[in-house]
Amino acid sequence: MSAPSCVAYVGLRFPISDTEVEALEERRDNRQLAARNAGLKSYWGRFGLEDPSYALLVGTPIGFFGPEGDGVACLMADELLGLLATTRERLASAGMVGEVGLHIEWQPD
Repeated sequence: MSAPSCVAYVGLRFPISDTEVEALEERRDNRQLAARNAGLKSYWGRFGLEDPSYALLVGTPIGFFGPEGDGVACLMADELLGLLATTRERLASAGMVGEVGLHIEWQPD
């Protein structure tokens, strides 16, 4: 059993339908494969408080915060800007388009 946590990622967020879960579980989703080939990470799960829904985060993880994860993270401005630029370039090389940003998601237990 896992504990609730907060996930922070720089990159893209994709909503996931119930029909896409199997491919994600088997790590054969095209976005997961493209991320890996571009030197990026991906993480998916059910996020939200009132009506949790599946989402896939693709990019660079900042941390996983909570009782079973990180307690703190700090990125200085230049480091964060560099991370955004590098992640944006790698996402583009993987053919993934969208507004790259900092995504912070609550993941209930």
